[in-house]
Amino acid sequence: MESLGLQELVDAPRERLDVEYKAWLDLTERETSAKLAKHLCALANFGGGFLVFGIDDDMTPAGLRPAAAGPYDQDTLSGIVKRYLTPAFQVAVHEVTSVGTKTSHPVVWVPSHEAIPVCSARGGPEVGGKPVGIVRGDALHAGTRSGIGGDHEAGTVGAPHSPLRTSRKAGVACGSRTDTSLTGAPRGRTGRLASALA
Repeated sequence: MESLGLQELVDAPRERLDVEYKAWLDLTERETSAKLAKHLCALANFGGGFLVFGIDDDMTPAGLRPAAAGPYDQDTLSGIVKRYLTPAFQVAVHEVTSVGTKTSHPVVWVPSHEAIPVCSARGGPEVGGKPVGIVRGDALHAGTRSGIGGDHEAGTVGAPHSPLRTSRKAGVACGSRTDTSLTGAPRGRTGRLASALA
């Protein structure tokens, strides 16, 4: 991952595997937190990176931060990591003010997983009998950038244009199961891929 200045992430956003841009989200909503957890997992398994709030998918500012969005602080984001991911890791949150819009953007640094892949410790809340956002036992890694809140619900991870790929490595225990599949073939009806961790 090339070194980037935090100011550049806010003032000159561009698509990259190690940087995720998200519009303003209500992190107190369980569904949103579960969706965000899968992106934090993917960044950690990619080798680390950044999550920048307040930038839309088209790389334009998402406007002013709504008061109802809740806090974007280290405690809130670390709480999401601890709730959904294992092993848990510590994120760092920096507030960076855009030179152009004068809006303050939370920029979250996500560390690399190192030698142990980060997996989901629990699934997101169930809607219609399916977990939303993240599925227990999956290890995710970055594929391409996209937003939360679109069509990327649980069960679409690994679809052809999905930002995340579900991965398992032989003998790696994720959650309560160990998957030894390295086939790279679609798994079940969900379209999630079983491929080796990068």
